[in-house]
Amino acid sequence: MKRLALLMAFVACSGPAGLTGSPVARTSAPRLSGTSSSPIRHVVIIVQENRSVDNLFQFLPGANTQSWGYNAKGEKVNLRAVSITAPFDLNHQHQDFLTQYAGGAMDGWKLVGCAGNCVRATPFAYVPQEQVQPYYTMAEQYAFADHMFQSNEGPTFPAHQYLISGTSTISQGSVYVADNNPGNLSGSKNGGCNSQPSSSVESININTGVTGPSVYPCFERQTLMDLITAGSPSYTWKYFQETNGSGLKYAPDAIEQIFKNPHYHEYVKWPSSRILTTIQIGQLPTVAWVTPSKLDSDHPRDNNGTV
Repeated sequence: MKRLALLMAFVACSGPAGLTGSPVARTSAPRLSGTSSSPIRHVVIIVQENRSVDNLFQFLPGANTQSWGYNAKGEKVNLRAVSITAPFDLNHQHQDFLTQYAGGAMDGWKLVGCAGNCVRATPFAYVPQEQVQPYYTMAEQYAFADHMFQSNEGPTFPAHQYLISGTSTISQGSVYVADNNPGNLSGSKNGGCNSQPSSSVESININTGVTGPSVYPCFERQTLMDLITAGSPSYTWKYFQETNGSGLKYAPDAIEQIFKNPHYHEYVKWPSSRILTTIQIGQLPTVAWVTPSKLDSDHPRDNNGTV
């Protein structure tokens, strides 16, 4: 019996055998074994947005959740119920992370700004269980990672790079990692190897936290996709995204050896809902990433409230 592993991250039939012509793909990376006895044949990674364990799973039995936090005055503040469709979005750039982290005191949550209708905005909040009951059902039926935390210290663009590389380094082996969303002279947000020529993204030294160079948001580094296709026999992958073109959530578009690969359109598909057809016709790859549209995501202020 074929089984499917479904992973939900809260920051992709059979295609070509590998990413050819890439110096990154030819590194001496560990290979995936083709002799595994695991019953799992497919892994689907659904990428939701900007939520924590405490926020979405406050009442999950047995989960390590916390119902309160401290503000910058040292006062204990209890979390309160806030709808998943609340019309505000707390700022979450790299500097906002540093403010919230507060040098380890973990009490700067209320000191960051907000976008949208911020009259009743609060970081001390949880989503009512009835609004996300399908998540509770899956968490209780399958495995649940209540000790998993965001790896990067910034917003959407570097977070999605971590989801395909385990890092957001600006080049293979570099100590500098992208830590913010890219920008350009026109003021529009973008990201990827087809970004406007004036685009750049800030970086920091991953060892020291010191500011690094600002670089064009197109990188050449090893990814999970390279490892997936490097095995013998090779596995397959696809990445389902909201639309084509540059974007903060379109992680493969920011990887040069993927974006410039002649088989790019066999790997990267849009819209996100196309995965449903792929499943129906029996062409689900070994590994699939899915980045939903804004309405279908859990992103604060943008979602439609349907889980």
